[in-house]
Amino acid sequence: MAIKALEINSKVIHLMKPVTSADYTAKTVLTNSAWEYVELWLKRQNSDKAKRALFYWNQACNFNS
Repeated sequence: MAIKALEINSKVIHLMKPVTSADYTAKTVLTNSAWEYVELWLKRQNSDKAKRALFYWNQACNFNS
């Protein structure tokens, strides 16, 4: 059995938001970039660890570009 990509309006759909416990009241992030998704997620966290991680994430993104 071959795997077929899921398409809507001739565009391939990718899973970008893994859910372990659904929170349907939270805002949904729509992006096609994993870099941007992680950056937005880190910005929404309220901890010093997340702020430090965001610094290194942005640095890694710049190295990747």
